[in-house]
Amino acid sequence: MLAACAALLFSVLFAGCLTPDQIAALQKDVTDMRGQMEQMRKENKDTAASVKALEASMKEGNGAAEQNAENRRQLEAIRDDVRTVNSRLEELQHRLSGFSPSNPGGSPRASAPPPSAGAAAPPAPGAAAAAGVAAGAAGAAGSADPDELFNGAYADYSKGNYAPAILGFTEFLKRFPTTERADDALYWIGLCHYDQGEYAEAIAQFDRLIQEYPGGDKLPGAHLKKGLSLLEMNRTAQGVVQLQYLVEHYPKSDEARIAKDRLQELGVKP
Repeated sequence: MLAACAALLFSVLFAGCLTPDQIAALQKDVTDMRGQMEQMRKENKDTAASVKALEASMKEGNGAAEQNAENRRQLEAIRDDVRTVNSRLEELQHRLSGFSPSNPGGSPRASAPPPSAGAAAPPAPGAAAAAGVAAGAAGAAGSADPDELFNGAYADYSKGNYAPAILGFTEFLKRFPTTERADDALYWIGLCHYDQGEYAEAIAQFDRLIQEYPGGDKLPGAHLKKGLSLLEMNRTAQGVVQLQYLVEHYPKSDEARIAKDRLQELGVKP
């Protein structure tokens, strides 16, 4: 469903117009995606409840060491499920942030644009990384169109080419710092670092977004990822405060729901 939705979205975006049938199809796909998100939230709550039940059983019971070990294995497996569902939720949120039933032709934030025709043959294995960064820098410097520049950087991000993606988004911010998607570019730079486990660098980007674009629509996402980055760095107290701030100030956001689940997993009141 998600693949079909992305394909349909980009076919109409790059065609430059929307027919009534295409609009209806996009509206249906967005509705279906929202339904999938709600189902995953339910799964997340169910697994989180199982985690609590197992933890309570392990604290209260004095069973055999073998049984306790089995309980711990089950507990870790359930926690893995929670983390997996959280990741899927975030992916859906990113897809939904680019368009909605009221704006089916929204900017293509949900998936990478199709590769350009006539792409050059891949470089030799030993030069792949350097060539990727060089290509990203060349593309960033050569494009004067903001959408083309942004979409090219996002295409690199979606392929895991983080260095050229950062270059592209950085160039976008340099050229178009006051456009609607400037905060998005900062957010994706932060995600490039986050996905590579560079949590301090990610936090720096999310802090910049929060400070420079206080009215941007990426604020909940920035607060969430900053909180998760702090937790990954074992700065638990600070991470908890960040997630609680998110829940308090953006209570109806999808990010707040994820933050609540993570706080509950940590045994902390949201």
